[in-house]
Amino acid sequence: AHTGQFQGYLVNPNDPNAPFAPRGIVLSKQNILFVADIIVETGLNGEVRTYHGTTGVFQGNLEHPPGVQFFPRSVVIGPDGLLYVSVSNNPTTAEGQLGGRVVRYNPKTGEFIDVFIEGDSIPDFNRPEGLVFGPDGNLYITSFRRDPSDTDKILIFDRKGRFLDKIDLYAVGQPRAFAQAILFGPNGKLFVPITGPGPVNGQPLGPDTGSVRRYNVKSKTFDVFVRPALLGGPLTEPWYLTFGKTDPATLAYRHDKEESSDHDHHHDDESSD
Repeated sequence: AHTGQFQGYLVNPNDPNAPFAPRGIVLSKQNILFVADIIVETGLNGEVRTYHGTTGVFQGNLEHPPGVQFFPRSVVIGPDGLLYVSVSNNPTTAEGQLGGRVVRYNPKTGEFIDVFIEGDSIPDFNRPEGLVFGPDGNLYITSFRRDPSDTDKILIFDRKGRFLDKIDLYAVGQPRAFAQAILFGPNGKLFVPITGPGPVNGQPLGPDTGSVRRYNVKSKTFDVFVRPALLGGPLTEPWYLTFGKTDPATLAYRHDKEESSDHDHHHDDESSD
């Protein structure tokens, strides 16, 4: 973490149980590494793969939810101790692929528990990726636009899976900006790396691509934490991110209460929302 020196593979790419297209990853308190492998090499259903957190030894795949295709994108351990997995209806990210879901597992046994969010009934819930619980206990999920008349956004759900609100990443008619994964950091702020658009299939970079935004989720306002690529920023297509104080299982920013006590009352209110 200090020098950037490569220390070796935890899971060797030549391992027959190595993931083919890994996305989200968390390490549980039981030292189990959960990896969302969105597709297998044949392009068929993906897997949520589990490995020993120290040795990297493969421990098995979680059972699939019944009766649907399974393209897992991201994972997080929730406040209830269950493993939450965002699932796309299609392994591609093309517009027109609508819906998706969030499912839950017992992370100790790998047992499928239930469908927490059935996104097919929620108009704005499309191709969900990053999901993280905020200091307010709500679940924040990235979602993508239906078509050019829609916007890419972050959806907010309560602990019972009920839709509460959304944060549009831009207004219709403005240049597109979307995010794959999100993370809460210091002072209860939500950090959002802007993945795109571009550069894909000759599409130019968007004016916000490569930036990292820092949101106040209560006011839905943000400042630019890392400037976009077109303004000289160092990132081109940022996806997942982490802090040194990020809990590897829940993805919560640790010691936030201690830090917020050092700030003024306004910041205390933000951290406790």
